[in-house]
Amino acid sequence: MTDAQRSWINECFAGSTVEAIQAALLEHSEAEARACAEEIGRISPTSLKLTFKAIREARESNNLAVALSREFRLAQACARGREMMEGIRAAVIEKDRNPKWSPARLKEVTAERIEARFNDPASETLELPQR
Repeated sequence: MTDAQRSWINECFAGSTVEAIQAALLEHSEAEARACAEEIGRISPTSLKLTFKAIREARESNNLAVALSREFRLAQACARGREMMEGIRAAVIEKDRNPKWSPARLKEVTAERIEARFNDPASETLELPQR
């Protein structure tokens, strides 16, 4: 990665929301930034917001066991969600490369929807050995 690439990446990805990041990428003069924004536009909006929240929360934690347990629970919640099955349908089964995300746009993914995935009561807890 060049210093120039690092510069636009750091600038654009400093946003406090996925929407802000995508907007910064779209508005940037670098073609790579705009291509990145277009790629983000193809990904499940719910998955983007879940991942964004998970990364931000992991950055705030100093406890590996807590971070791994959170990731495990989130992976289980995602596996039960519609996004994974729709992605598999579009890429592997029908191979149309045209997933029908629900909700379809970032602005339609509510904070409540994301919190529900993070607090999914059906998810198991990852038990790690204590030292």
